[in-house]
Amino acid sequence: MTQKVKMSDAGVGDYWDDLDYIVRNHFTEQQFVDLELMKKISDDTPENDALLRRFWGGYTQGALTNLVTAIFGGNTAVYSQALYYAWHGILRYDKGTATVNLLMNRVSPWMDIDSHIPYEGKATLRNKAARTALVRIPSWVEARDVKSYARNRPIEPGATGRYLIFESLRPGDEIRLEFPISEHEDEYTIHGEKFHVTFRGSTVVDIRPRNSLRSPHSSTHTTFYPIYQRERFRTGPAPSKTLKRFVAEELIPLV
Repeated sequence: MTQKVKMSDAGVGDYWDDLDYIVRNHFTEQQFVDLELMKKISDDTPENDALLRRFWGGYTQGALTNLVTAIFGGNTAVYSQALYYAWHGILRYDKGTATVNLLMNRVSPWMDIDSHIPYEGKATLRNKAARTALVRIPSWVEARDVKSYARNRPIEPGATGRYLIFESLRPGDEIRLEFPISEHEDEYTIHGEKFHVTFRGSTVVDIRPRNSLRSPHSSTHTTFYPIYQRERFRTGPAPSKTLKRFVAEELIPLV
């Protein structure tokens, strides 16, 4: 995934759609995020509870619909680096221009992004310092179907490639994008077995069948952590909660 960011930055090609699919799907699903499920599929004792909390958020590996119940240090290290590359690539800023490559949540000193995908086809950009914003529209959205609003009024921004251009921005301005988000199904054959994958936009919301292609480690791991249990994504509106958000004063340069 880091290579996709590097190649996009170097102008070798436009790989932001690849990043969008990767981050929203297997990259996300290969992280242990459900502590209660971790307890359920392991020996739930007070001693193990403290141990599980130490590994909560770690990365593992597995097949299409389940993960092995083991944390791999190498996976966690590499994925953590990739996570930073993806986060860094969401939004860039240079000399008054904010470039939004991915419609994902992020806060920054220049602009905040609130994404409602995949629940709704909607994203809100709250400007802080930019005078111009370039906002990339994902490939699964028809550009003509995007409705743009600035200061709560409909506008027709210019465009270059997949990017919409918003100019003459002021601190406090709000840009809102709205577009259709629908489901479609693709079929894939892996090792002679057919899988039906349902996407909502770029997000996988279901895979069938769910009990096939177990991990190559299945001979040593007898319990599994199910993934792609995503029925919640299929209905809006997007959930929200109030919290304190951290804005880094400086970014670590990509290498």
